[in-house]
Amino acid sequence: MRWLALLLVAGCGGSSAKTTGLTVELDYDDENIATVVMRGAATTRNFGPYQLSVAQAPPSSTVGLVFDEGDAGTAMVCADAKERSGEVRQSGCIMPTVAAGQVADVKLQLADVH
Repeated sequence: MRWLALLLVAGCGGSSAKTTGLTVELDYDDENIATVVMRGAATTRNFGPYQLSVAQAPPSSTVGLVFDEGDAGTAMVCADAKERSGEVRQSGCIMPTVAAGQVADVKLQLADVH
């Protein structure tokens, strides 16, 4: 998938190429949660689902979404926090703006569904 990559964001050295993307902070309660599943859309393209364990994406961690510059505009990013059984316990969506050549920091807060 050339136009989109899911990255666990870590401190890395700078680059002269300007990245288009989002750094999404995940805000959820990890009690009884096994996985977080992320999905969404940018411009006319859908992405995901990407399934991450709680060890890979614990609460307050960040996930990087990298887009093509042509995907600039309003995006939708959603996530579900699931128990081992697969039952969704928390869910949430945001609609951030993706700007060409920029990486925006956003927060995705998941709320209880029951």
